[in-house]
This record gives sequence, C-alpha cells and structure tokens, in this order.
Amino acid sequence: MRQMTAQQTDVDAANATASAQVTAAAKSAATLASVVSAVNSSAAGHSTAGYPTAGHHQRKKKLLIASDCFLPRIDGIARFLADIIPTLTSDFDITVVCPDFEGEHLPIKDVRIVRIPLITSFSFGDFSPARIEKSVMRQLIDENDVVWTHTLASIGGTAIQIAKKRKKPYCCYVHSIDWMLVSRALSEHNIIRRPLYWLTLLFAKRAFSRANIVMVPSSEVLEIFEWNNVNAPSRIIRLGIDTNHFAPPKDKRWAKIAVGLDPNSFVIGYVGRLGREKDVLTLYRAFLQFAKKRPTARLLIVGDGIADVKRHMMYNGKVVLAGNQSDVAPYLQAMDIFVLPSLLETTSLATLEAMATQVPVICTPVGLIKEYIREKKNGLLFPIGNSLILSLKLEWLATDALTRQHMGKAARETVMREYTWQHTVDQIKRALASVAKESEKNKAK
Repeated sequence: MRQMTAQQTDVDAANATASAQVTAAAKSAATLASVVSAVNSSAAGHSTAGYPTAGHHQRKKKLLIASDCFLPRIDGIARFLADIIPTLTSDFDITVVCPDFEGEHLPIKDVRIVRIPLITSFSFGDFSPARIEKSVMRQLIDENDVVWTHTLASIGGTAIQIAKKRKKPYCCYVHSIDWMLVSRALSEHNIIRRPLYWLTLLFAKRAFSRANIVMVPSSEVLEIFEWNNVNAPSRIIRLGIDTNHFAPPKDKRWAKIAVGLDPNSFVIGYVGRLGREKDVLTLYRAFLQFAKKRPTARLLIVGDGIADVKRHMMYNGKVVLAGNQSDVAPYLQAMDIFVLPSLLETTSLATLEAMATQVPVICTPVGLIKEYIREKKNGLLFPIGNSLILSLKLEWLATDALTRQHMGKAARETVMREYTWQHTVDQIKRALASVAKESEKNKAK
C-alpha cells in the first residue's frame, strides 16, 4: 500500500503511464503490467482500481455502473456484475462505484473501480449504507456518458438523483423489489419497517419513471410495478447462466473432497446471503429433522450475513459454514440436493446455477422460480416457511438416487434451453447501446 495526498486509489498499471496527474509513486507501479496497486488516503477514504488503457482510435462511450452490492461481498448482484462487466469492456470505458467492503479487492481488467467507505455503525439487516460524498458522485457522473444502476440504496439511489438533476441518461436493472426487500430484511418488531416500505416505494416510483430504460428479469416484476403504480420504460431481460462454468462434476465423491467434505456424506446445500428474507433457519429446522435418520447428512451453507442466523447453526457439527466464496461452482458440484427457502426472489441466480450444475433443487415458489421449476420434473417446490414439508421432500429425494439423477439432468436442460448467458449479454449490450445514443442526442442539443 502506498500513500497519495488526494484520495485512496487502486490504479491499474496499464493506465498509470498515460496519466500526467498521477504521483511519482503511482507511476512506478506502471512497470507491473496489468497489476493494480492500492493507494490509501486517510482524508478522503475513497479508492479507485483498474483505470482503462488510453489511446483508443475511436472513443468508446463511458459507462458508470453504480451498485451497493459488489465484490468482495458475495451476493447475486455482485456475482452478476463480476460476470457481465468483462463482456462490456470492448464497447464501453467502464467505471464502477461501489461500497468498500472488507476482503480482497481483485482488479477487473480495463475497469476503474471507485470504492466508497461504509457507515459501519448503522445497518439494515446484513446491509450497511455507504458514506456518500455528493461531490465525488457528481464528478463521476459528469465524467461518464451513461449511468447504469443496480440498487436503490445509498450509492445507486444517489447516482439516480444526481443523473436526473444533471440530465444524464441512466438505466436500471431491477434485481429485487426494493420496497419489499427492505421490509423483509428488518425484524418484524422494528418500528421503521412499515414507514421504510412506503418511502422506498415512493423513491422507486420517482427513480424508475425518469429512467431511459428499466431492465427487469421477468413479466412478474412488471406486474408488481403495475400493481404499485410504478410507471417505467421497461424491458424484460432474463438473467442467464454460463453452463460451461456451472457444469456437473465428473465425480461427485471427488467434488466433495475438493471442498473439504467427507466423500461418503450426503450434502444438503444452500448458496446465498444469510439475510432474514432468505429464511435459512427454515432450511436448518428441516435439516435437523432429516438428519435424525441420516448420520452422514451434512448441511453446507455457502455465504455470509446476519450473525444471529449463523449463531443458530455454528455449534452443530453437521453444519459446514463455508462463508463467502468467489467461485461457488465447486460447492454446488459437491451438493446432493440444493435448497432455496427464500421469502422473496426475482430470478434466483443461485437456483439456476445449481440446476446448471445438475443438482436437484427444492425451492419456495417465489418470483420466477415458480415458472421455471416444474414439480417432480426438474425440481420440487415447498410452501414458504414450512420446514415439515421441506424435510419430507428432502427424505423422498434422498432415498431415490435415480429420481435425483433424472431431475438433475432435466434441471440442466431447462437452463441450457431457456436461460443462456450469451442471450443475456446480447440483450444488455443492446439496451446499453440504445441509452448511449440518448447521450449523443443530448450532446447534439
């Protein structure tokens, strides 16, 4: 780590030689090709990483991606962005503004990353807001042609407000129904739960109504918008899965060994945040019932979140808390059954990834899940919060290896047929290109 006087930055060495404003300490990092050097500032507390290489013959449009979810924190939005951003660098000069989460800050080639410190003394469930300096956000928005948001919280919401004021074209991807999410994320006894629901809904109406495009993952999200009088210029873009990466293992026993599990264990698994809206404790209660008759049963939890949720499970020797993982594919490959007990979802990338890995899934019928899972064909469904039904379905699948095999194959076929990654990439590129044209029109005026 090196000190600069202006701000905390991570600078991609490929661009360090092109910037006359970078200090001599940062310039020396240019000899380390394609490596990001981290530079701290105790004053500003912001960091940047991965400046794109200069010297394009034809200037690419500059895209600012604003999200309150990003690596190294692991969730569906962060993993989606980690996958989609590299596919967009040939079309856009990309800057990402995101929270400064703890963990290893890996660079993304040709991408600048600006990290905003968190307000750690305050949180909603497992989420802490970023400490926004509007002058920093204004500068970022002025520097870019298009703004693309993925959340409505402190970073995404501020980016939308400033983009609107400065008449900058912006678009949004709706990964979750935010007004429903914030109320689910808080305890039932929290007095601000209901007011926060209505405030978030009001903000969503204003934010989405003036966007150039609002990308949604399903027609159901559009129906929820209509029901709540959220008027937005919407475009359905389903999220897809890279089925080359998320593929079945050659040998299930070796897959278990690879992640530190007994090859003879029977693994029930979950991947995702440990938030209240994920209802992981329903899965835990069902597992306790299931494990009574199966001494080799193990519950593999991949993800992190609320300490109270982890505390219920951490002293059980049959529960493996793997924490956040940058690559969840090896863990999915080790599972015999995947379970998603969520109270609220839009698409559930984790479920599609499990299906692509040819793991039989048992899920609650929320969001798009109830459309792509066909009962007893490519998966199973169980009622929200019903640990008894879940435990019975776990037992039924566990006793029938042939059914698990057929169900897993059908699940992978569903993903390969209906949720391809390349289709998602192509649609998003078209949507962003159309918003970029709006920026050209604005400049022409």
